[in-house]
Amino acid sequence: MRTILFITDDGHASKDMVTLLRDLFALATIYQVNGKRASRYLESNTKPDLIVYMPGLTLDGLRDRFFRIKALAGRARILLYAEFELAGPSLFDYLAAGANGLLSKTSSMAEHHRALDTVMRGDSFVDDATKRRMLMWNRQQLAEWKSNIMTR
Repeated sequence: MRTILFITDDGHASKDMVTLLRDLFALATIYQVNGKRASRYLESNTKPDLIVYMPGLTLDGLRDRFFRIKALAGRARILLYAEFELAGPSLFDYLAAGANGLLSKTSSMAEHHRALDTVMRGDSFVDDATKRRMLMWNRQQLAEWKSNIMTR
């Protein structure tokens, strides 16, 4: 039986997400904790197969918490809900630190299903809108770098 840990500080989204998780993974056991209690949960319970991490509005100040969760998670796959407009280039850091997927809360229901299924299978996932924004940011950084080199 699969175990899913749902970490959220967003009370509005939690009911909908738990319903979605139950629909997609009918035989899974789902535990829900807030971000501050996630480390304590992971230290004292069986390691989950999947962690769905949906912080409040922003990822600011949560990098250390994420790293701790990742360190305690064992082989759990992690799907992180984040908005590029709020998190910006730090999303690259979360991917480098071991997030298996990034998904915007505003993604379509089909993308939510695809992301959860893809990450649970062990593959990586970034929703299309976030991917476009990340690529545009990379292109801007590259253009600025080239411009700086050319003006020297």
